[in-house]
Amino acid sequence: MSQLRYQAKIKRLPMRALFEARGDADALAGAIAAAGLVWPKAHHRFLPDQTGTGVVVLGPARLLVMAPAAEETALAETLGRAFAGQARADVALVSDMHAIFSVSGPGALDVLRQGAPLDLSPPAFPPSSMAGTELWSVTAIILRDPGPEAGFTLLIDTSLAGYIAGWLAVASGAPSALQPGTMTSPPRSLTP
Repeated sequence: MSQLRYQAKIKRLPMRALFEARGDADALAGAIAAAGLVWPKAHHRFLPDQTGTGVVVLGPARLLVMAPAAEETALAETLGRAFAGQARADVALVSDMHAIFSVSGPGALDVLRQGAPLDLSPPAFPPSSMAGTELWSVTAIILRDPGPEAGFTLLIDTSLAGYIAGWLAVASGAPSALQPGTMTSPPRSLTP
């Protein structure tokens, strides 16, 4: 990593089981309880159980259930049954909609600060914090990983994964022939 500006390791992670639920807060809480999952004590905190499954409240009417990919089928059935009894809330499987990246190492925060307006510093965004924000003008969900190593997990729309991968590389200081968002020469329409 000596050629990089920041000591950050960036890698694309395998798919995880992801379910997004929206609706009335009481209905969401009832469905999560019926599914046998734990309702988080605080919003914007991802605290998974021993299987790696957890619920995070992203807003007053929005939550995300995240689990290992191997749990997707069983969790889909469980959530489907739990939400079937709720007229004011619904859940959708969104695993295929998200690409997942890991940005770790001592320079991870410096890399992400270049693209995210959200304050990701440890006092404002402690371990296990999870929130939606912009990342180089793309909607992203960012999780500060728990544990001793400084790191983040990013959930990005799959169709924009290449764009974000390019920005992450440039922000870390990796060589780039064409940095996203810059012109190598102005278009003819801009030249006098």
